Amino acid sequence: MSRSIISCLILVALSLPPSAASPCSAGETPLQEYLNTGRLEEGISDFERRSQAAKDDAELQFGLGVMQFLQAVEGLAQDQYRYGVLNRARNIPFMRIPVPPNPHPEQISYPKARAIFQNFVSGLEVAEATLSQVDVDHVKLPVDIGETRLDLNADGKVGESEAFWKIYATFNRNVNENTSKNFVIAFDGGDVLWLRGYCHLLMAMGEFVLAHDWNDLFQRTAHLFYPDVQSDFPQLQQEGVGMFMGFRAENIADLIAFIHLINFEVADREKMRSSIEHLIAMTELSPQSWALITAETDNDREWLPNSEQTGVIPNVAITDEMISGWIEVMKELQAVFQGERLLPYWRGNPRVTTPVGPNVNKSYGINLNRVFTEPRRFDLILWIQGTAATPYLESYQEVQKRPVDAEVFSRMRRLFRGEFIGFAIWFN
Repeated sequence: MSRSIISCLILVALSLPPSAASPCSAGETPLQEYLNTGRLEEGISDFERRSQAAKDDAELQFGLGVMQFLQAVEGLAQDQYRYGVLNRARNIPFMRIPVPPNPHPEQISYPKARAIFQNFVSGLEVAEATLSQVDVDHVKLPVDIGETRLDLNADGKVGESEAFWKIYATFNRNVNENTSKNFVIAFDGGDVLWLRGYCHLLMAMGEFVLAHDWNDLFQRTAHLFYPDVQSDFPQLQQEGVGMFMGFRAENIADLIAFIHLINFEVADREKMRSSIEHLIAMTELSPQSWALITAETDNDREWLPNSEQTGVIPNVAITDEMISGWIEVMKELQAVFQGERLLPYWRGNPRVTTPVGPNVNKSYGINLNRVFTEPRRFDLILWIQGTAATPYLESYQEVQKRPVDAEVFSRMRRLFRGEFIGFAIWFN
């Protein structure tokens, strides 16, 4: 899989996932018109009214969920534009949406920064709840995603620069107005579950952020991401905009501080529990999605094709072995998230004190589920070092649990020919 394809998939996964269009009977306003004109709020109101009158209409329900999803994404973009998020921050999830520069950004504070994440998660919750009502056995929605537009800068208008193909072109130089025309995908039931899975993945990430108190990180390093920050250290912003990820000399100390300050107290235990529940839901939905996809017998502009279909992404072939292997990965991850499998601990056989005394010369693994359900201060450096994992170590012998099957992931790397991460972002 080429790097340009991977960049597209990353964009779709973390920024602008594909949408769908509702078939239109006489007198109806089609979903595609709402998407082309960026009238999401109007479209949502219209589809809510229509779906109340036709509760069994899968296309209407899917279209409503898609617009709610895109509204959450648009809201995230508008929030980032409002505070003038800097280009140098776009290697970081939730900040990679390519919004235009804001010549008059508002000042951002820590509560406002937290509100960005909360608003996004809340919007995703609404979309996922709607999508969960779609009859996945009776739905197909063709849509020209290249012409979908979002109001990224909240000016009440959408222009050519806010069309999906233009946004994608910032990641892929081979895309232009001609190549983007007629980029139509016929989304079906498998894609409904795929999009629900992405909702859960993004909600898991957002809830994890909101579960922690990162005020100190914000106070000392937010100037790396925004041009006008309300913080306890205003002198940091007097230096002007640096490169950050480009490692210009004056930013190296800030980068070191940023990594050092990923050391957060737990602020909301329930959000940590919610985060792992979203991850479990994602691993449940992905195999269900692929079960529907592999059962398909048509070949109609597929977003996720089975081995007998042709996908809209060129020069990418999906095999039965890749699909079955991916489902194995999801099952393995689900067992890890549920605490039924232990992650290998990389510091040898530790001496761990338990209620019955010290245990010596036993193999231990990390119960990842307990990291979320029994959360403690999150210190990135100590997790890398290994000592932060100590409270979550369990003896394989005592708890009679198996370690995660590393061979499953090794087989995946071989099947996907070294492009496992790129395919994983796509496959969900």
